[in-house]
Amino acid sequence: MTVLYTSRLYLEPLRVDHADILVESLQHPDIYRFIPTSPLASEALRKRYAFLEGRQSPDGKERWLNWVLFQKPGEGVVGT
Repeated sequence: MTVLYTSRLYLEPLRVDHADILVESLQHPDIYRFIPTSPLASEALRKRYAFLEGRQSPDGKERWLNWVLFQKPGEGVVGT
């Protein structure tokens, strides 16, 4: 998949190695106020991202587009 760029931001397709970048910021409990789950530990997040990196449902009927949003290089991650 292609990386998408704007003048201030860029989006990368979600990959397993993004878990290492995002795990700390995804620990904040406010994120889960309306999501019925708990924060994932690093290895669990890597496993989830490995599943999502396939970009399709197990039966192949759905295509998944999951992205990680970054500020321009060196300025940090914004979110997923």
